[in-house]
Amino acid sequence: MFTVYFDASGTRRNEALTMAGYVSDTKKWAKFEATWNQILKREQVTCFHMTDFASKQKEYIDWEPDRRAQFLSDLVECAWKYTNKAFSATVVLEDYRAADERYHLHEELGQPYSVCGRNCVGYVKKWADKHGVGKVAFVFESGDQDWADFQRICREQDKIEPVFCSKKEFVPFQAADLIAWKSRHPIRRSLRDDPDFTIDEGQRLLESVHALEKRPYIGGVFDFNSFIRICKEGNIPLRRAAPQ
Repeated sequence: MFTVYFDASGTRRNEALTMAGYVSDTKKWAKFEATWNQILKREQVTCFHMTDFASKQKEYIDWEPDRRAQFLSDLVECAWKYTNKAFSATVVLEDYRAADERYHLHEELGQPYSVCGRNCVGYVKKWADKHGVGKVAFVFESGDQDWADFQRICREQDKIEPVFCSKKEFVPFQAADLIAWKSRHPIRRSLRDDPDFTIDEGQRLLESVHALEKRPYIGGVFDFNSFIRICKEGNIPLRRAAPQ
């Protein structure tokens, strides 16, 4: 039995929205959880949130650089060791809105969260077919905007029943949060003139999660050209007021 856990990073108010996560089998997930919790206990962290860690908030105030690097490196190594594959999808929100002004994009594909989710589901299905995996349970972190839109689309079009749960209920969500941040952060910085993190700090963080690249992952970034191509290939109709 394989289960994939997904978490989203960002909201409609941000430059980009990313969904990412890992798939693994029951035995490996059990080993993952035990190892992950040992790392958190060692550092007296209750529940890992990458945003808090990156911005040095809550438990991470006054942590020395070496401690931060080792902690994150250990978490990344745990995720790499006990999972089979990672997946991510990112929507550049300004580009989504621009394409939606021309085409019936949100009516056909759903809101940005749904676009990310549906592509992640598609990536997992292709991976499962390739490796002869008969059944995968899809679990998503609850509380994100537009989750109901995504749930409806999954049921009606993708023929799966997604499960939505709290990050506190399943430890794998914390690893999904980590890779979602890692996938979104470079894109977010490239779209901003005033990033939240200094260049030095951002470089240290990216170097500390470099081990994520050991685990091959399937991912995609959807920009304006991507959406225009999808609309044309999928025969999504133009809006009446759209420029010709």
